[in-house]
Amino acid sequence: MAATVNCSGGECEFNNSNHYKQAKTYCPQVLAYEDVETEHSYFTILKTGQKCEVFEITE
Repeated sequence: MAATVNCSGGECEFNNSNHYKQAKTYCPQVLAYEDVETEHSYFTILKTGQKCEVFEITE
């Protein structure tokens, strides 16, 4: 199952992520229930393939 993310202003909340529940990213776009693949230091938006680096994580 892919994780989903909601982001606004670089602050993101994740559902079903094995790596984090909340994180801050340098990607500025607004995302609503977007499917993503998470890694330890970034996540990838599946629809576009864009990688968003994560710089602060809240477990």
